[in-house]
Amino acid sequence: MSEDLPKEALKTVLEALCTPATTPDGFDAQADRWREEALMSALPALLARTSAERLRSRLLVHADEQTLAVLAAAGTMTTADLPAVLRHRRV
Repeated sequence: MSEDLPKEALKTVLEALCTPATTPDGFDAQADRWREEALMSALPALLARTSAERLRSRLLVHADEQTLAVLAAAGTMTTADLPAVLRHRRV
């Protein structure tokens, strides 16, 4: 969420926040909950800094309906994001 994050690191941060948490033994439910919470709290800031359609789509997949409504009302999410949302949500 920090504005100090270099643009070059943004893609790596997005990838880490969108990838389920695993251990050598498999899926880590507790770490994944923490990852999901971090992603949800950073989502508005990340979307504001991301213009690449593929990366925005990857972020929007994780948002619930209420979050999508808040992002749309704030102008963070635009009509350009609609195809990504509709691929994973019903109208």
